Amino acid sequence: MTALAAGKSELLLPQQQHDFKVLRWLPSSKPQPGQPTWGHILQQWKITLILLYYGLCSSTLIVINKVAVHQLRAPVFILVLQLLFAAGSVKFLTVLGTLDAENLQWRLVRPFLLIIVGFLGTVFANIKVLVYSNVETFITFRSSTPLVLSVFDYLFLGRKLPGGRSIFSILLLILSCSGYTYFDQGFKLQAYTWLCVWYCFFLFEACYVKHVCDTVAMSNWGRVFYTNLLSG
Repeated sequence: MTALAAGKSELLLPQQQHDFKVLRWLPSSKPQPGQPTWGHILQQWKITLILLYYGLCSSTLIVINKVAVHQLRAPVFILVLQLLFAAGSVKFLTVLGTLDAENLQWRLVRPFLLIIVGFLGTVFANIKVLVYSNVETFITFRSSTPLVLSVFDYLFLGRKLPGGRSIFSILLLILSCSGYTYFDQGFKLQAYTWLCVWYCFFLFEACYVKHVCDTVAMSNWGRVFYTNLLSG
């Protein structure tokens, strides 16, 4: 093969010989046997990438909502606009064939009614917290929810409790929460009242959503479409 390639290059002009030699050493786009592909790498790091993406979206949304509420002073309008935009985007991409989301059906709407109550309560309380407090206060309290959720998952959904290291890490988060609350210079009763309201709605929604996901067969984009459209 090498001799044939060498003989073939001798029949070419000098510039063509140079191009031929360069092309011979370019890496092939076709993966070699045993060589990991991008699909394999993404599948291997799937959970880590999802967590990073969720953290990025969640943190930036909090900051964006804080700025929007500060500028417009219309939290309900901001909430409805976000919900309708999310539902419209999913529906539009479904029509194009990019996403797969179920159409509205009463048998699927019925399990989502309580989800709507929890979702709207969570988002509305979230925005009210940002009206009366800073972003740091909300993030600090939000970081303590995994411990309570892990207990609820064990009691109501039959799932295992987290391991010792996980519990230790969550307890450190709660300790930092307590320290932040104690030294919070901008303490406002209204802010912490709405934080308690948010906490209750969030815990209920998180547990009930898991229950619906386990019992109602739907696509993920279908759940997104139903939640945002019915909430809006």
